[in-house]
Amino acid sequence: MKEMSDIGLERSNRQCGQSISRATLALLCFYVFAGVFNGEALLRGVERMPYGNKRDACVALMKPAAWLSRVTRAGCLRAWLEKTVNLDPPP
Repeated sequence: MKEMSDIGLERSNRQCGQSISRATLALLCFYVFAGVFNGEALLRGVERMPYGNKRDACVALMKPAAWLSRVTRAGCLRAWLEKTVNLDPPP
């Protein structure tokens, strides 16, 4: 039985897998889409933090995501999906 490091070296020698730049791009796209779909909810959560420098910085970072979510109406799509799937268990 091969060890995990041997399998990794073998795949590396065959040049299987994804490049670091492609993986980084995929991760960046994931966070952009997550920010767009959850921008308004994230801003509401950040606005409930206690007042201070940390809250001010977080609000400043979340405002563009919330604006983009509102303009693209991605938040409405997210709300519709939540209502349709009904993630809350019945009482």
